[in-house]
Amino acid sequence: MKLWITGRNPLPDQWEVLGIYDTEGKAIDRCKQSCDFVAPAELNQDMEEERITWEGCYYPLITEESK
Repeated sequence: MKLWITGRNPLPDQWEVLGIYDTEGKAIDRCKQSCDFVAPAELNQDMEEERITWEGCYYPLITEESK
């Protein structure tokens, strides 16, 4: 099952989870600041332990502003 994580990345190497949602649209709606991101995750699937680029992660408000 795909879930959507919304988080905030206010400073380098600092982030917080704002919510976990069942649709991408709900996750995007939670974003209020340009440093808020949305990323997919699979239920019951381990994440990588080392630093990686989170595939599918993006900043919706920055994306919208650049259009």
